[in-house]
Amino acid sequence: MQEVAYIHLLPMRKKNAKRALPQEIVFVQHYHCKRLEMVGSLIEQRLPKVIHAITSQGFELKVALFVVAYSLDCYIDL
Repeated sequence: MQEVAYIHLLPMRKKNAKRALPQEIVFVQHYHCKRLEMVGSLIEQRLPKVIHAITSQGFELKVALFVVAYSLDCYIDL
């Protein structure tokens, strides 16, 4: 990602790390991490308990369509 889009990812460090990151970077990391976890859990709530698929491509297609359906549902609720 760094070569293509010039995105440099920094791993989140533990609170007692000896080489801690600056507070502004920690804030941004936590902010985006919470957003991603929230969206992931909301999508997971909408997924059925069992996804019946024969091939891995079929499974990926079904999961992708569930994500699209969720995003359309969120768009309609606006």
